[in-house]
Amino acid sequence: MTDFNRIKICKTATQRSIMDVTSALNYHKEKEDGEKVYKGNLAFSITDRANKKYEKAFLSKAATKVLMYSIIQHTFPNLFKNGFVEYGGSKKDGTIRARVFSVKIDDKKRFIFQIDEGAGKLGPNGSIQMANKEKTVQTYVSYDEAQKMAHEVYDYIKLEETMAFLKGNPYFTIQADRYKED
Repeated sequence: MTDFNRIKICKTATQRSIMDVTSALNYHKEKEDGEKVYKGNLAFSITDRANKKYEKAFLSKAATKVLMYSIIQHTFPNLFKNGFVEYGGSKKDGTIRARVFSVKIDDKKRFIFQIDEGAGKLGPNGSIQMANKEKTVQTYVSYDEAQKMAHEVYDYIKLEETMAFLKGNPYFTIQADRYKED
């Protein structure tokens, strides 16, 4: 059986950089009350070959769908006038790391995918904010290649959502059965 959380959906490459988009969609976290909270994501990994840097950022399924659909529909520049930005990070062994995933379009109609990473600090409501940017990786994707990528990623998400729904484990939060009839 295939582990759909290990599928590379697409890859773009230039002489300077490589970007992979992989699935991390099949992830629910169960709360004490039995509610299964959906936490699935898509992973965007960028390798800067020239500077030997690598970073990975996770983007929610919902945010990825909006981003990819805006590329498919040629509405990205109007919808994201200042570019698309998603803030995130992680806490591991008491260390807080912040990541900022961004996409913008340049004058040559290329999409610039970028991940900034560095020391983070906890903000309001548990959010992670960048305290000190330490590393940046980016890749340029031509308009045509971005169209291909967007179609592949968007279609993959829709397929995975359908398959999960049919298996009875949809990619949404599943509420606990609090009102069972005796």
